Amino acid sequence: MRSWRRMGALGALCALSALVGAQASRAQESKGIAGLNLGFAEIVDVVAPLSGGGDHRVRVLDNTDLTLDADLERLVGWQGARAHVYLLGNHGARPNDRIATLQGFDNIEVGRSGIRLFEAWLEQDIGGGSLLVGLYDLNGEFYVTDSAGTLVSPPFGIGSELAGSGPNGPSIFPLSALALRGSLDLGDEGGFVRAALVNADVGSWGDPGGVDLHFREGVIAVAEGGVAREGFKLALGAWAYSKRHEHLWATGPGGAPLYQHTRGIYALLDGTLAGSEGGSALSGFLRGGVIAGQATPYRASAQTGFLLAPALAGRPGSAFSIGLHAAWTSAAHREALAAEGEQAAVFERGIEVTYADEILPGLTLQPDFQIVQNPGGRAGQPAAVIGLLRLSFVIE
Repeated sequence: MRSWRRMGALGALCALSALVGAQASRAQESKGIAGLNLGFAEIVDVVAPLSGGGDHRVRVLDNTDLTLDADLERLVGWQGARAHVYLLGNHGARPNDRIATLQGFDNIEVGRSGIRLFEAWLEQDIGGGSLLVGLYDLNGEFYVTDSAGTLVSPPFGIGSELAGSGPNGPSIFPLSALALRGSLDLGDEGGFVRAALVNADVGSWGDPGGVDLHFREGVIAVAEGGVAREGFKLALGAWAYSKRHEHLWATGPGGAPLYQHTRGIYALLDGTLAGSEGGSALSGFLRGGVIAGQATPYRASAQTGFLLAPALAGRPGSAFSIGLHAAWTSAAHREALAAEGEQAAVFERGIEVTYADEILPGLTLQPDFQIVQNPGGRAGQPAAVIGLLRLSFVIE
């Protein structure tokens, strides 16, 4: 009974948030403020573990996005400058506490509920590129494959080997960090190169401790280059932390902490495979990365999948997507499990099948089905089978 009350309360919250967002959008249009764009999105997920470890209770979680983009040239005459502010709210259950996958299965699940200032940055055009400074989501521009955008599982957002790095994760959802990012376009064929220095100690205003301004944990340096044009992207990336991190399991003489450098590389391919202008298009992606060091549960990860959009004739807002992901566990993770008496697996892998359809303007319904083998990197565990229903409401 309590779970149904929670669902009702969250449904009311979603409707109220949508109403507020709609009113804000109408107010913006009526004022006609050139150079300002207010965005709003509300997501509610209903998660039902169908089989595997843990209980099978239905759980509900939600995500609220409120963004403001400002063209400073149009607003105040600051040529080639833009500003971006992103407020993020997350509440509800933590279903992966029970299902216990290593990589997660829902990309709006967070460890701590709350409202955060996720991004706040300024960007300035310089020659054939730009320079950005402020609170920054690394996954907004690095390790991105657009064809994976409909999938719900976190490994399709950013490779697990990078997502699991750092003292408390890199600057990605739901925690960001101060960053300096430069980007440069190369020629007329879509060539690009971008690089960023990001505080290794992530934290947002709204979390205990707030934003770290001291850089005591050093920085993570990330670079990516390749070719990106309409319907095609090929890129290579590399990253490294400036400070060493503690070994996940082993220790030095006398039990002293053992530290080592953490760094990695990745590659990605994303593009349209078939389709005609104005009709359905089939796109696909393939990517993977490896990590050096034993400070994370991973040594490599890979993801691939396909997206068909529109998926149905006469349903322009429909999309069907299928994705496969795998993460190979590090020797340190397997040793740690063995020390606890657990049987470690060499990998955790999964499959996701999802269909999304815009049933009303701005309102999308998305059933999702996932199977995860060796959840938690533990061998002999029953596969986790998860059903999920996502309700999204977006105003742009």
